[in-house]
Amino acid sequence: MRKLAIILMLFSFFCTQLYAAEIEWIKDYNEALTKAKETNKPIMIDYYTGWCGWCKKLDKSTYRDSSVVAKSAEFINAKIDAEKDRKSATLHGVSAYPTILFLDSSGKEVSRVSGYKNGPEFVMEMLRAQIQAMPEDILKEQAEAGDAEAAYFLGQKYLGVNDFLTSIDYFEKVVQDDKSNESGYKGDALIDMGLAYLQLKNNDGALDSYTLFLDEFKDHGRRYEALYFTGYLYMILNDSESAGLLFNELLERFPKSSYAQNTKRLLQQMEKDTKN
Repeated sequence: MRKLAIILMLFSFFCTQLYAAEIEWIKDYNEALTKAKETNKPIMIDYYTGWCGWCKKLDKSTYRDSSVVAKSAEFINAKIDAEKDRKSATLHGVSAYPTILFLDSSGKEVSRVSGYKNGPEFVMEMLRAQIQAMPEDILKEQAEAGDAEAAYFLGQKYLGVNDFLTSIDYFEKVVQDDKSNESGYKGDALIDMGLAYLQLKNNDGALDSYTLFLDEFKDHGRRYEALYFTGYLYMILNDSESAGLLFNELLERFPKSSYAQNTKRLLQQMEKDTKN
């Protein structure tokens, strides 16, 4: 898979003018499987019922989001009434609604979404599913040839199935093979490598990854994540001064981030500990 092909497959949803104004749904489960095998596309199946309120909200908002519609062109999309097709719903263990399944082109489940998500959240779920559905052998071949994008996506695949050691290997490959960040994924690789180290309770590895990120990526969109976790690690090391500097930068630059409230609580805890 060439570098350009990966880019087009994963990020073409930004070019919304190229796609239809609504998702094209198939109503039959077996037809969706057949088309997926013919086109080598992953499958998105929305299991709904006529009485499900959140299912109707998905239809009225999320499935009309332009980015979701655009991204759907890269899937075979099936919309299945679970009360009419109990066989396939039971096959996949679907018992709550809405449930959205993502399958690879062979019909193997790679991820699922239970309940309602808005447009931006749903696009991210689609992207994660698409990464999980990518043929691993092709990605490995490209990664070994020095393709940093392929290595990053492999790291994401292994991170998604909790194989943290293997994910770290591929994220490290991104960092080493793309020192000048031509792929645009070096910063994300450092952030995600830090997360993998945290899951392994390897605080030194996590701190090294986040510190490298903070030194090199001053304006990266995920900087607030590195600020938060690096500050937290310094708290563990009882370096309240370094932690405070990082936490204060997070609150000053990213006051509306998802980490802001917890950062305030950590600062209050540090202040309380200092007084005691």
